[in-house]
Amino acid sequence: MTLPQKYAADLFRSVEAASPVQKESVIDDFFVLLAKRGHRGLLHRILKEYERLVVKERRRSRIVLSVHTAEGRLKDTGDIERALKLIGEEKASVETLIAPGLIGGFVLEGRGKRIDGSFHRSLLELYDRFVKG
Repeated sequence: MTLPQKYAADLFRSVEAASPVQKESVIDDFFVLLAKRGHRGLLHRILKEYERLVVKERRRSRIVLSVHTAEGRLKDTGDIERALKLIGEEKASVETLIAPGLIGGFVLEGRGKRIDGSFHRSLLELYDRFVKG
């Protein structure tokens, strides 16, 4: 891990742990620390790494359902509800994406997990079973 990555990770943890009132103070203290250590020149790279961490965390916290068509979501409702339970959500606000590349079924991503209920995956598993004998 590079020095800018370490600084970004520490800043991210500190900001996340701080209350809304404390966040500005945490950031101010961070800038003072950089100046004391003579690392203000790293600020651009630190902020770039910090932004990556924010995007990564945002992606981890949202739940995305990819389906072939809008009707596909209605057809697979039971399977989707079971998949939501597997990732630890029952009534989550799910962001639905239409993915024409899917033949059918769905792919659910969230909380660092990916549940592939697509026809493509099922067909690959069937092919593997057939080939292996």
